[in-house]
Amino acid sequence: MATTPSRAALFLTMAAALGLGNGAVFALVGTRIPAAGVGSVTGLVGAAGGPGDFLPPIVMGLVFTAWRLGR
Repeated sequence: MATTPSRAALFLTMAAALGLGNGAVFALVGTRIPAAGVGSVTGLVGAAGGPGDFLPPIVMGLVFTAWRLGR
């Protein structure tokens, strides 16, 4: 089983990847959508991303607890 520092590094890597993915989606909106529709599409993307902002921390917390990292 992995050591605690390597597990922490894994969680930080996962969090960084989620942040990069979020930034990439919003960057694409600005380049692919006409200027008149950017606000609407940004709102839709934000609404669709709501569960994506809500669920990963819960899952990461459950994994953290299951792996007994918070001793």
